[in-house]
Amino acid sequence: MWPLTSKKEKYKPSSPIIEACWKMRNKIDQIMENETCQVLTVTSAGKSEGKTTAAVNLACSYAQKDKKVLLVDANLRTPFLHEVFGVANNNGLTNVVTERYETSDIIRYTMMPNLFLISSGPNFIDPIELLTSSKMSTLLEELKREFDLIIMDTPPAMIWSDAQIVSSMSDGVLLVMKDGKVKKNHALKVKSMIEQVNTRIVGVVFNNKNKRKIAN
Repeated sequence: MWPLTSKKEKYKPSSPIIEACWKMRNKIDQIMENETCQVLTVTSAGKSEGKTTAAVNLACSYAQKDKKVLLVDANLRTPFLHEVFGVANNNGLTNVVTERYETSDIIRYTMMPNLFLISSGPNFIDPIELLTSSKMSTLLEELKREFDLIIMDTPPAMIWSDAQIVSSMSDGVLLVMKDGKVKKNHALKVKSMIEQVNTRIVGVVFNNKNKRKIAN
């Protein structure tokens, strides 16, 4: 299952990707050395910038470090983590927030030791209502008592406000941007949006790093 190179190519052993994930993990640890970073949101400005790939690989990297890690698909618009891990999406985040589901009913084991998954669950009419509900806050507090690290994958921040809402419940945010694709003003806008909810940006991952400049 690891490393994940892209959404389309689910598994391909690649030491450069593994090394990049280790570096990313170590950098986050250094930045947050004197601060708590139990809940980490991973987002991007736009589509197809690699945020889900980064979230999965980072989660796997921490799991290999003997951390008990939970990967949550908070992308209720276009969820994908259930496909990455090859599981059904009939039970997930939307169930436990809207129905009488126990948290243990939606936490799934993965093939990697120490790594667990909560998929998005069935479609929900108003994701904003769900994410801002008291049940969501209660669920997150419960999960924090069980896991060392919770990584939240979200929709693109420039398209939906979901990422900003999830970021407000997190200890840190990792931005994933495709160099040469994301526009500079969009990158700055996302940075400002995260800062507005008083959550720290712990790092920026640039994909397609051969490009020299962010598009204007």
